[in-house]
Amino acid sequence: MAKPKAKPTPLGNRIKALRLQRNIDPKDLANQLGLSRQCIDYLESGSRISPLLDQPFLYSIIKRKCIR
Repeated sequence: MAKPKAKPTPLGNRIKALRLQRNIDPKDLANQLGLSRQCIDYLESGSRISPLLDQPFLYSIIKRKCIR
């Protein structure tokens, strides 16, 4: 039986939109945030999201560090 496809979250959609808007590669964003590229992929896709990461402070960190 196939695994159901993950559904992107509003946070993941926003991260991806802002990253694409600023032409930031997922690997570069991960490096700037001190996260793995896989973590960025998981956030954007909605798969395997840690409840700890899916909080407003993550968006504020991304905005402050990468999205000027």
